[in-house]
Amino acid sequence: MKNRNFKFFLQLAKFFGDSEKKIMEICEIAAKSSDKFALYKLGEYFDKSGDLEKAKIYYIKAADSYDGDVNAIFRLGRIAGKEGDLDKAREWFNKIANQRCPEAMFNLGRYATTTDEKFKWYLKSAEAGFVPGMFKAGQYAEDLGDKETAIKWYKKAAEKGDSKARHALEAILK
Repeated sequence: MKNRNFKFFLQLAKFFGDSEKKIMEICEIAAKSSDKFALYKLGEYFDKSGDLEKAKIYYIKAADSYDGDVNAIFRLGRIAGKEGDLDKAREWFNKIANQRCPEAMFNLGRYATTTDEKFKWYLKSAEAGFVPGMFKAGQYAEDLGDKETAIKWYKKAAEKGDSKARHALEAILK
């Protein structure tokens, strides 16, 4: 089943009010044909229902598909982080950080082991337009004594509506 067809059948099932069980049956049929979207959706279903072991199975299959599902890889990183396997989390996030995924860059900052590495990843996330990364880049710049860079990132984050950045900017400008 091609991805396009799967999405059509999934929308059709939802439109006709099919049960979640029926929708998951459609996903399982599509997943058997290695449809990465279906594999991801099954992973997401089990993730949301709290069955992380099953979620990981489907996310890994989606991640290992021809061009890899970025969302599945991100979720695998998140799950590894939740489980305390920070090396594995970094490994998953690294796979997609190079694809300009700012959330993955931000999480690499969270799981980094040195201040310099944390700052590097928060800065990359900020430069890619991720508001939480802008705030964190401002914090780390301020902690490192680089007031000018801190003001720059706090200001950018505040302009995007981040209230913590606005407060930090007001404090640093006093």
